[in-house]
Amino acid sequence: MSSFLKKFTFIIVTYKSKNVIEKCINCLPKEVKIIIVENSNDKKILLKIKNKKNIKLVLNKSNKGYGAGNNIGLKLTNTPYAFILNPDTFIKKILFTKIENSIKKLSNDFWILGLDNITRKKNSLVRSETVNGHAMILNLKKFKNKKIFDENYFLYNEEIDLCLKIKKKGGKIYSLDTNDLKHL
Repeated sequence: MSSFLKKFTFIIVTYKSKNVIEKCINCLPKEVKIIIVENSNDKKILLKIKNKKNIKLVLNKSNKGYGAGNNIGLKLTNTPYAFILNPDTFIKKILFTKIENSIKKLSNDFWILGLDNITRKKNSLVRSETVNGHAMILNLKKFKNKKIFDENYFLYNEEIDLCLKIKKKGGKIYSLDTNDLKHL
């Protein structure tokens, strides 16, 4: 595994996502750290991730929402970056090189790097007001604690709220426009 990928923990919050989670984790390098927070307490997900030593599974007995699930994963993260990824988002391996190049170009001066397939010039890196939460990298060195998402948001707009708070603090948010990921 590259030394760059050792700096990441992937956090995937699921809710009865056993039908897509295997495809999601199979698109990630086998050596990266992955934390899956299953918000439905569905133990059937264990069948999809058995024999994968790089995955830590947290079964939530009560679903407190997407933001709360990510905060659980963030508390367990001890790497400089957290890669928030929806279970129905799939990444082509080439994207990791593009992410590494983008972070180097930014000289690590960012709070969030969002990844999306939008209409701008492909592989462009631009300052953004907000990002889509299905695939985003958090630079954990910029945050004071690991309770990053507002848990009052249950399922939608957590990333918009987070981006607004970062902007108020003068933090920098970027988007990398890429066609190397697919969000169902």
